[in-house]
Amino acid sequence: MSPGRDAILEESEGVLISVFSKNIPYPPPEIILDDKLLQDDSKWRDLIQYTHLKEKPPSQNLLFIIRMESSDELVSEYLAALLNADEFSQRGLYISGLAIKNNPANYSAWYYRMECINQMKLSINEELGKQSSIHNLAIAFARRVTYESPKSYQVGFRINNKFI
Repeated sequence: MSPGRDAILEESEGVLISVFSKNIPYPPPEIILDDKLLQDDSKWRDLIQYTHLKEKPPSQNLLFIIRMESSDELVSEYLAALLNADEFSQRGLYISGLAIKNNPANYSAWYYRMECINQMKLSINEELGKQSSIHNLAIAFARRVTYESPKSYQVGFRINNKFI
């Protein structure tokens, strides 16, 4: 084994399976999800009816408060709104990607992402031959999340069951 490979294996301690390929780079290229679209209210106006963003309960009535970044809260609200609206679209892929990036163990985000891919008829087997940019993005995204959090059960489950 080369010294570079030893370092990679040591870094991946606890990971059960490591796959190396000449055709697939390791580590995978970083996926940068631009959150500018998240701040564009015109893209999300139709989802406001499904969110609780305007109805903040008084904090004294809560058992406890979960502190999170406002963008994380916005992603969570939009993900819930898209789920409630039964919308499976490009913006669903976008929001689920942000939600998974925030928390790779978020089962709902992975499930919703899989449903978006299925509803949009993005068949993995068909798309492999076409080298679709959406499919490549889905594969690259799952590989990068796996690289960044190799012990996440949700990531491994999705990849092992081809639910990218």
